[in-house]
Amino acid sequence: MGSGASRRGKPKAAGSEGAALLSEAGAPTGEFARDPPALRRRRKVLFGAAQVAQRTPFEAVPPRQQFSASILEPSGDLVFNRLADLGGINHLRKRADEIQYGKDGYLDENAIELLELGLATGTPLSKRLFQVAQAQKVEGAGPRRPLMTCFELLALSSVLRAGEDAELVELLYCIFDVDADDKLSVEDLTVS
Repeated sequence: MGSGASRRGKPKAAGSEGAALLSEAGAPTGEFARDPPALRRRRKVLFGAAQVAQRTPFEAVPPRQQFSASILEPSGDLVFNRLADLGGINHLRKRADEIQYGKDGYLDENAIELLELGLATGTPLSKRLFQVAQAQKVEGAGPRRPLMTCFELLALSSVLRAGEDAELVELLYCIFDVDADDKLSVEDLTVS
């Protein structure tokens, strides 16, 4: 086949490059130790290697306040460093604030349209980007809601607009890992 994908069912092996990228961040501890590998991979590509094992400072901001909370420059936060333009960040946050789902700080799938990728809500790629972006640890929220935070939207935008080649490859891996087992199979690739 040559693609690295196998026609066999489980078990399947993750690519050695992907495993190396995850291992760079070190072993997760505390609340992150129980995170599935696919979630750790998504956190790494969206928020940076250090955030596989800890929260970013902006993650501690409650979802409702992420639309207006101040961003210190330089923030040291990979998401904001990638985007670089504070005016552009605030413009995206303002537009996201206008389309909140229920005004509780969360965004529905239609927020993907704010990325201006030409994807209509409901398309398979829009749905996968929406799902993949949901990687923030929301304090005190209980079970994760199937909605996106403003910070997740900013993180996704930062990877798509200013991510390095390796980060874009990792994002593609996450998009195609439909069953979230952190391994790609023929089934993942055909469902995507």
